[in-house]
Amino acid sequence: MNKENEWDNMTQADVMEGPIEMVSQGEIVKALGKMKSGKAAGPSQVSLEMITSSGVVGTDVMMGLCQQVLDGRGIPEDWKMSVAIPIFKGKGDVMSCGAYRGVKLLEQAMQIVEV
Repeated sequence: MNKENEWDNMTQADVMEGPIEMVSQGEIVKALGKMKSGKAAGPSQVSLEMITSSGVVGTDVMMGLCQQVLDGRGIPEDWKMSVAIPIFKGKGDVMSCGAYRGVKLLEQAMQIVEV
């Protein structure tokens, strides 16, 4: 479940020069709107519903965090963690590891940056 994918070093990207654009509240609201609600929260226990219901305060905090990532100051340490949860498939022996599938709970705040 925790096997890393191999990287072929073939990925290329153009170097961008100039100032990094600021993240806007509109972009955060748009990203929040694209995300599915009702999902389990990650390690910090902060869910999408908590961020959206906090209104302007929540979008301002998310703007700062997203800007930090874009400015190259790194991803917050909490966002790098995940929680693996075994879910019973509903068939087979409950004592068999093969009767479960793994679900990884990621930080929902990190998904805003990815959207």
